[in-house]
Amino acid sequence: MSPNHTWTKLGEFQGEDAFVKFRWERFCCSAIFWMRTRWCMICPGDHSMAERRLRCQSPDGKGTVATLWKVHECPTSKRWIAYTNSQPHARGDIACSLPPRAKVTREMRDYIQRMDENAVPPRLIWSNMLRAPEIPTPMLGFPSCPQVRRSVKYIRWLQGSKISIVRTKELV
Repeated sequence: MSPNHTWTKLGEFQGEDAFVKFRWERFCCSAIFWMRTRWCMICPGDHSMAERRLRCQSPDGKGTVATLWKVHECPTSKRWIAYTNSQPHARGDIACSLPPRAKVTREMRDYIQRMDENAVPPRLIWSNMLRAPEIPTPMLGFPSCPQVRRSVKYIRWLQGSKISIVRTKELV
């Protein structure tokens, strides 16, 4: 078996927040490049889990780092297990130079969608979201205004245009 496929267990985490904190401490420069769904190997039961593979996206060692990480997520038991392929990271144990990027959570998406339906501009959505009591403070902080702008566009794209010619013809 090649060294890229010998996986060493890094840790086991209860909940997404614990894993996200560990990820940004240990492999902050990582990005998901492969994902699949398979039968759960974390807990007993007849359900599926998500397997994600991550690789280094650091500007310092892009393309030269052989380190890979594998993460198993069981949505039923809310457990996460992280593995590494034991290849040395080019950066070593030096702290990451880039701050972690904030993530738009489900609560934020719902809030953005609700505000967008009321024709609130993205900048006001962003500033109101920082003070909204229904959105818990995320571990990596709140997203930036450009991230919220992109989220508004993405949510609109997912839902489809509400006042398109095709939709108008369907109504008539």
